[in-house]
Amino acid sequence: GKIAPGTGGNFDIVIDGTGSEVSIDYSVEVVSEVNIPDNLRFGIDGEECTYSSLAALVDERLQNGRINYDTDQYVVHTISWQWPYESDDDYADTLDGEAALDYSFGLKITGVQAQLLMS
Repeated sequence: GKIAPGTGGNFDIVIDGTGSEVSIDYSVEVVSEVNIPDNLRFGIDGEECTYSSLAALVDERLQNGRINYDTDQYVVHTISWQWPYESDDDYADTLDGEAALDYSFGLKITGVQAQLLMS
């Protein structure tokens, strides 16, 4: 498990509602993202890696969702990442590689009882 120029991979975000007797509305927030390399890219659920940060991906594609208690028990989102080896700027690539030694992120996932709409 390390990232480096020329590598790629994926990881899962699992939101587990097992045992809940009600549906759950959840929100996902990136609370920190530090030392992200300039040309690191992220994608979600098999889509191409086009997002320049995990925060951008979450804001656009993963911010909110629902786990229905009667059909779902959990939700899994697979986050893929690609770090192209070169950006045609050797100096920038070297700086990115050194800074990425400390790349980190933090997620906050909040779930609340889903409100049913009655008509």
